[in-house]
Amino acid sequence: MQTGINPSGRAVEGRNLYPIPRMPELLVLDEEIDEEMRTKPSVTQILDPFYSFPTMARGHLAAAMMRGTVVDQAAAAYVRGLPSIVFPEYQGHVDSFCSWFDSTVLKVILNHERLYAPDFHGELDFVFIIKGDVFDGTGEPYGIPSLWDLKTPIQEGPTWCAQIAAYKYLVEKIKGIMIGRCYALQTQADGSIAKATEYTDSPRDLAAFMNAKAAWRYFNGT
Repeated sequence: MQTGINPSGRAVEGRNLYPIPRMPELLVLDEEIDEEMRTKPSVTQILDPFYSFPTMARGHLAAAMMRGTVVDQAAAAYVRGLPSIVFPEYQGHVDSFCSWFDSTVLKVILNHERLYAPDFHGELDFVFIIKGDVFDGTGEPYGIPSLWDLKTPIQEGPTWCAQIAAYKYLVEKIKGIMIGRCYALQTQADGSIAKATEYTDSPRDLAAFMNAKAAWRYFNGT
């Protein structure tokens, strides 16, 4: 059983506990990362060879990538309380996320932050404390952070679990925030509330990512 420490120093036994911040953390822009580190592969670069689109035409693939980028940026802006301009064809996906966020999220811990390990880096989407994962038995507001990766495809991708496990690894190792749960959040084109898929086998998924990283380094001579 893991132990969390509250601000007064008293230990609280239970799942990974993290004090709910009084205000959401701002995005940290790390300008001290050296140029050599910036040349290391990203999580998505490492997993890209294993995420194929055999039945998707090149034009459709480009459109899907554009949709993902636009929706992702709009979601990040919404969480920060900022306006965004969205093409009408993507508005349903944005509305889907906003409805889910308003009904589910209690606190924002991280919002689109790039984190650097010694040999790879990755930009996570969100770490939230959601309304169902709150523990207040000590009299202090505690929450269990969960990691959320925003997705716009209808079908689950074969590398999502490994990708999310890699982000969990970065958050825990670099930020020191212990993650209780990991999810892919699929937005819906019709604007209905987004669908959450939980990944519960993080050690196995992380091992798959680490093996993919070793293969990337082997074939790229690093």
